[in-house]
Amino acid sequence: MNLKLIYPIILAGDYEKLVDWYIKTFDLRIKYKFEGEENYTVLEHSGQAVVGIAIAHEMGVKPTAPRNNTAIIQFSVSDIKGLFERVREAGGKILFGPSTDEEEGYLYGGLLDIEGNQIWVVEEKE
Repeated sequence: MNLKLIYPIILAGDYEKLVDWYIKTFDLRIKYKFEGEENYTVLEHSGQAVVGIAIAHEMGVKPTAPRNNTAIIQFSVSDIKGLFERVREAGGKILFGPSTDEEEGYLYGGLLDIEGNQIWVVEEKE
């Protein structure tokens, strides 16, 4: 059996606002946008799909406290300090960091998107 992670999907309370937040904060583009009975957007970076966003209530889900979710999205980024500034400007929240991994020497941190979904980021080593 072959196994390949496609991309995580976030079920949004405010779909359009969350799509816009991810586009602006992570410099993403819309790869696919499905509209109809179920609305769904796939966002990409450099041609690679990285996250999907769907409307929670269309999936029969009522968002509660995403900070308590047992799954966390993780991204590798080239400029964690710049990202953290965009997160703050766009209404997200920094949870921790940027911190330095003493053994490997890379920066890492955690943040919340505007709906409270937790995201961990690791800065790429040069």
